[in-house]
Amino acid sequence: MDTTRTGVPAATSPGDPVMSLLAHHVPLTLLLDLCLADGPASREILDAEGVPADAWWAA
Repeated sequence: MDTTRTGVPAATSPGDPVMSLLAHHVPLTLLLDLCLADGPASREILDAEGVPADAWWAA
């Protein structure tokens, strides 16, 4: 099994979009939320939680 330097299995299939997103540090919880048919109320969550201090998406 191919692994990264952290020992985590690397995304070996370029056609696996989930592994690609995880490799790019998209949170697993976000992917799970997006899989829900009714999905979370993103605007309500953002209003309640606010923008994170660490802009991980801009890194």
